[in-house]
Amino acid sequence: MSVVGLDFGSTNCVIASAGRGGVDVLLNGNSNRLNPNMSAFNGSTRSCGENASSTATSNYKNTITSMKRLIGLKFSSDLAQRELKLCPFKGVENGSNGGVAVEVSYENSTKVIAIESALAMMISHMSGISAGANSNVVPQDWVIACPSFYSDQQKRSFLDACEIVGVNCLRLMHESTASALAYGIFKDIKKEFKEGEPTYTMFIDMGSTQYTVSIVSYTPAKLTVLSTHFDANLGGRDFDMKIADWAVQEFTAKHKNAPSPETSPKAMLKLRAACEKAKKTLSPSGVKEARINLECIIEEYDFNGKLTAEKFEEFSADLLARLEGPILRCLEESKVPLDKIDTVELIGGGTRVGCVKRALSRVLKLDASKNNNGLSTTMNADEAVARGCALQSAILSPRFKVLPYEIVERQVQAVKVSWEGEAEEDEGEEGGGNEVVMFERGSNFNVTKRVTLKKSGDFTVKASYNDIPAGSDTLASSTPTDLCTFKISAPVSDAPTKIRVNVKQDLSGIITLSSAQSMEELPPDLEPEVKEGEEGKEGTEQKDDEPAPAPKKKYKKSNLAFTTETYMRYNKDAMDKAVEDEARMANADRIVAETAAKRNDLESYLYSMRDKIIGELKDFCTEDESSTFSKALEDAEEWLYSDEGFDSTKSVYTTKLDDVKKFGTPIERRQVETNARQTTISSLKGSLETYKKFVQSSDDKYAHITDDERNVCRKATHDAESWLYEMIEKQSELAQSADPVLTLNMISMKQKEVADAVNPIMHKPKPLPPKEEPKKEEAKEESKDETKTEDKPNEGETPMQTDEVPPPPEADTAPMQTE
Repeated sequence: MSVVGLDFGSTNCVIASAGRGGVDVLLNGNSNRLNPNMSAFNGSTRSCGENASSTATSNYKNTITSMKRLIGLKFSSDLAQRELKLCPFKGVENGSNGGVAVEVSYENSTKVIAIESALAMMISHMSGISAGANSNVVPQDWVIACPSFYSDQQKRSFLDACEIVGVNCLRLMHESTASALAYGIFKDIKKEFKEGEPTYTMFIDMGSTQYTVSIVSYTPAKLTVLSTHFDANLGGRDFDMKIADWAVQEFTAKHKNAPSPETSPKAMLKLRAACEKAKKTLSPSGVKEARINLECIIEEYDFNGKLTAEKFEEFSADLLARLEGPILRCLEESKVPLDKIDTVELIGGGTRVGCVKRALSRVLKLDASKNNNGLSTTMNADEAVARGCALQSAILSPRFKVLPYEIVERQVQAVKVSWEGEAEEDEGEEGGGNEVVMFERGSNFNVTKRVTLKKSGDFTVKASYNDIPAGSDTLASSTPTDLCTFKISAPVSDAPTKIRVNVKQDLSGIITLSSAQSMEELPPDLEPEVKEGEEGKEGTEQKDDEPAPAPKKKYKKSNLAFTTETYMRYNKDAMDKAVEDEARMANADRIVAETAAKRNDLESYLYSMRDKIIGELKDFCTEDESSTFSKALEDAEEWLYSDEGFDSTKSVYTTKLDDVKKFGTPIERRQVETNARQTTISSLKGSLETYKKFVQSSDDKYAHITDDERNVCRKATHDAESWLYEMIEKQSELAQSADPVLTLNMISMKQKEVADAVNPIMHKPKPLPPKEEPKKEEAKEESKDETKTEDKPNEGETPMQTDEVPPPPEADTAPMQTE
């Protein structure tokens, strides 16, 4: 679980981990898969996820939402201002980069929290969920999903947020590509794709705030994104707002003297939540109406309304009409006929709306009588993106060995590079002019391209968007055209130097300068001298009518220093300050959490002992001890619920708990000693019986034990047994409320003492039998003729060797050796 994938949605976050068994979506502390995407400040504490959502309505001024929509936007941009109008908190300009920040009340003062820092808090919270599911091991490698229409600035700001909390983000992956990976990799394992016959799948993703359509081609071990189009401002939230607008009209028509709910952020939060529930109620097939009942929506006025499915679809018609555009643009760009689309997969919570499914079915000319109007819902709409990111994280991480799977991504925005002066034509590069579209729409990334210039002295190269794709019209006025500027330090000379500039679009789609090199042309090498006799050799003869080959140019390459100036990204000082602030707030959170835990420990102990002192501990304390302990519990409880005890420090809670425990611990110890004493005594008695049997045993396996050793064991066993019975008798004379004279520790130590004395003897290995020395045989000398006669074998017989030949009966000499 060292690699994870995060779907950072507009409303909810989902985190998944890749392991040996596949991909698992991680549960939070409440066993939920969806984590509300919000960061809240309450007094001196911070909270994220479900902890923040529990106070989101009452603490709306200090609860930051819409982080995904606001990250990387200029505060003054139209899109940022449009989004802030829907947010109940107060947005201000971030002084570090001109982006969006939020004013909150924290630690009894007003703090300005940048959106990057708020987003970093949520990422840190998700990291804590992952660590909690993996024995507190923090994930090492991350892949985080982002919309395909994210600009270069938005991606950079997202990576800044990861850096603030120390998250190693291997890649920012397009949500549509992550879904395609989650869909294709497991089908590829099942061999459902064929070589040479691409399988085309359309993915339709509608989340809370955005709508994306992509067409992907699958072949074995490869997916290719053919086209991606979107509507960056169409999602489930817009349908909720349609219902909210209707509800406001109904309310003002009924209560003409009441203030409009639109004047109260808290009232609108309640209304939007109720409208979302009504939308979900109308989503299943066959449901005709939904009721909205809100008590005291504003002041003392209630709202009760009935919304029919027909009415809902009627005032959502303009939203439904916008579903067609991205689909048609995808089909046109990919050049895949509609009848060649194998499957249309739905992703995102917004696709569960019934009228959305029917509208998509009509656009795609599917059979509406089939299940889900002919659309496919085989993937989990909420978890598909997170699962795909986790798979990509496992593929990229060096910690996992995964079968190769190729992903051909698609660039959404075309990027051009411009400079002063004209470019030098070089090895197939486009020369001339002072700008070039270096990364066209539809190109893959990670890729590096280059342009060669002739410059003297410092100069700049600028990267900018060439166009803004359809579907993001509101982004056109909000996204800066310029992405970044590279300032390159070239050598100053009379003649301009050839400079090769290598521009890279990395795996996240971010434009960077890979390197800049000066190219100093070297003089051509001298022609080699032809030695005598080599004129006729093959390869040395040259015909008169053939031109001499041009010598290949050689260059001396030198890397040049450069700096990158980006827009809206933190500089080093701002980043260091953001990291320090996050560390300080995290440390404060830790202290608050530890203080709360210690306060809970004190409170739990007081309640527990208050009942036990008159119950199970009653027989283990005297009347004076019981009275003193009860008084100490009452005093501690009274202090705990006073103003002083309600908001104290961890050290004070610890001291109070220790003061109370000094009365209760001896009483609890007596109970433990009494309850476990007999079991411990039985264990010692069992050991002593075993040792006594050993001392009295006549078994052959103990035959090597000497009498002295047995006496040592006999004495140790007897002394221990005598001590035990003596202490048992003393203990039996004491009441349970008295401190024991025979403790569990004393019994255990005595058992260890006897074992140390007896076990080495009882388990002493039996000595090995002595080795027998071979007998010395004396050879008898005989005459050579006699030996030859007796030892000579008969013809046809084989002489046989013997180990030992017995002497003849009549001989008194030693046995004769034979060869």
